[in-house]
Amino acid sequence: MITHLESMTVDNEDAIKFLANFDTNEIGSSVKIATSMLRAGFTPITNFFLAGLLALFRERLFRDVVNRSKLLVEKAVTAIGVMDETGLLDPESIFVQFQRPSMSCPIILRGKVLVGRNPSLHLGDLRTLTAVDIPALRHLVNVIVFPQRGERPLPSMMSGGDLDGGKCWVDDLCNIFKITHFY
Repeated sequence: MITHLESMTVDNEDAIKFLANFDTNEIGSSVKIATSMLRAGFTPITNFFLAGLLALFRERLFRDVVNRSKLLVEKAVTAIGVMDETGLLDPESIFVQFQRPSMSCPIILRGKVLVGRNPSLHLGDLRTLTAVDIPALRHLVNVIVFPQRGERPLPSMMSGGDLDGGKCWVDDLCNIFKITHFY
């Protein structure tokens, strides 16, 4: 992550990839402005405004790491959790379809995923679940759909959360690290 923070100030492609991971709901239109400028050929070396924006993003992430131990997981999806109104999801499964501004079409996650709520302060706040494709839920984009079935709601097992608009994140790190289960 630190390497990306440094290279984004000198390499337009790295900067565009890095900015695609920012949650635009948190920062607003600044990410869109910086991305548009980079795509138009402006560079932080020749444009002081763009250099200032990139420096702002870099400093914000450094501050988050130091102050809150908030780490950017580059391929993770952060979204609001919602309940499966159809009742089709099994108790240990979720539906995630996301589309970042740089993508032409949405992606549906499938397979083992690691899911947590913000903030995830305890190892028990993370869950290994199965992301599935349910055609009846494909109209839902950029949300994490949790099942309504099961002994206890999944969000309540992650930082004691509910589905009142709090953000959750999901990543396929389970496959990389071969995590079998979190308690």
